[in-house]
Amino acid sequence: MLRINVKTQDILLEGDSYKKIMEELRDYAFDPEEELSTYIDGLIKRSQLFTGEKINMPVFSYEKLVEELVRLGVFEKV
Repeated sequence: MLRINVKTQDILLEGDSYKKIMEELRDYAFDPEEELSTYIDGLIKRSQLFTGEKINMPVFSYEKLVEELVRLGVFEKV
């Protein structure tokens, strides 16, 4: 079981995959009906604006996205 704390919102997310964690995070969003890919695009943009740093992800994967968000201090692995 994977566990991620969203530091900016103090939300603990759990799932058996990084995709499931992203789906759970989207469910907390204002519009949980939004497509996951659309939500992820917005999450990346918001995270880059919030931190002032670029997310380095030449090839998309949910695992790499989580690693980048941990590196930027948005997420914390628990």
